[in-house]
Amino acid sequence: MTSTKAPWREHASLAVIKSARKLFARTPIEKLPLTTNIKTKVFRFGCASGEVTTNFRGVHLTFPTKDVILAPGLVGGFYEKIELDVFERLAAISETIVDVGANIGLYCCIAADRAPAMGKIVAFEPVPENLGYLRRNLEENERAARVEVEEQAVGQASGKIQIYLLEGSTARHSASAKNVLNSTTSITVPAVSLDDYVQQKLRDRPIDLLKVDVEGYESAVLRGARRTLHEDKPTLFIEFVPDNLVNCGFRPDEFLDIIFGIYDNVLVVDEPRATFKPCSKHDLLRQQTQQQRPLDKRDLVLPLPHQHPPYA
Repeated sequence: MTSTKAPWREHASLAVIKSARKLFARTPIEKLPLTTNIKTKVFRFGCASGEVTTNFRGVHLTFPTKDVILAPGLVGGFYEKIELDVFERLAAISETIVDVGANIGLYCCIAADRAPAMGKIVAFEPVPENLGYLRRNLEENERAARVEVEEQAVGQASGKIQIYLLEGSTARHSASAKNVLNSTTSITVPAVSLDDYVQQKLRDRPIDLLKVDVEGYESAVLRGARRTLHEDKPTLFIEFVPDNLVNCGFRPDEFLDIIFGIYDNVLVVDEPRATFKPCSKHDLLRQQTQQQRPLDKRDLVLPLPHQHPPYA
């Protein structure tokens, strides 16, 4: 890792963050603003301000240290470990991979590094700061030629959408101000439905692997991708965060209706506790309504069609 602070500070801060992450996962303590503030101070104690470059799962990534959601996991090597273990193996056998909400390029850099020689990767990212890091990371890994970067959002229909920006973050921008602490800073960006895009640019290439991470706008992406999902049945990595969906004007049960209407095999990842298990629509709705285990940002739903086993 490129840093200007002493190595012992980096190691100490990451050790504290890892331990606290395991200890407080899925507890009320994890969600407290005080917890976030402490995590921020601990991380900044060990890592220099500004930018950092690190080798993560074989790719070089440069990103801002201000993002305390993303940066500690990348520097420490533990960011979305279970998801990426599976994603890497599927990318190696996928000819067409689409990344909706590519952010700084983590998933699409890994996809470009692992995919077959004739594979095609498409990355959608509408936020200018993220686009800068995305293109830079692709160039640093000599993978820019393998990825088609689309400077637009993906939604229910082609047109424009408003995105609210969260200060100090690259990964939490959202179509709802409520999802970004009622931010008043926003940008208007072009958007396309996935069905329209496939019809225009991927007509002869069925999508094998699709990752969607758009902070509550996932239902809009799914609505605009119904034909593609039914025809191609890609392996799908997607977040299910009920509060974020509601804040963006979508019902969680509708999201699940689309998912379970297409896929027979749906798996939920609890990354901090290293679990990866099948679930049903009833399971997810019951957890939400009874609050047996509050569903938050780290709950990722992975529907897998029969032809793509999770572990090859």
